[in-house]
Amino acid sequence: GAVQVNSGTLGGTGSVAGPVTVASGGTLAMGASPGTLSLDGGLALESGSILATELRGLVQGVDYDFLDVAGDVTLNGSLDVSLLAPFVLGEYQQFDILSVGGDLTGAFEGLGEGGLVDNFGGTDLFITYAAGSGNDVALYTVPEPATLALLAFGGLALLRRRRS
Repeated sequence: GAVQVNSGTLGGTGSVAGPVTVASGGTLAMGASPGTLSLDGGLALESGSILATELRGLVQGVDYDFLDVAGDVTLNGSLDVSLLAPFVLGEYQQFDILSVGGDLTGAFEGLGEGGLVDNFGGTDLFITYAAGSGNDVALYTVPEPATLALLAFGGLALLRRRRS
């Protein structure tokens, strides 16, 4: 049957057989610090709802939360990301947090494609809605600007050397 979360939190691991709607004031918190939650139906996160996810390493469902939805997903709520100590974000990391079996519509409030989710210890965490099969949601880090500048400078030096 269908599950409606009007307030409070629906969380944990395992699976839910029907579609899930999280209304304003409700929270969906997959995993058990962290873990995987599977929804056999669809998911609708309404405005004012929260999807809470935790990161404490690089292994999906073991070190960071993962939500696997077999049906359609509508995102209108907020995303709340927690970094669990002692884990520290590094460069070029990706966390596939939401797999969508159907269609993905909407976005988290205030987070467009490539949007900055948060900064953790000086490392920026961004979001994409085009991960995996093209409609999955992932969080990712990129190199620090100084590292990018060094890579670009090194690339230019190689090009110049090849032309000589």
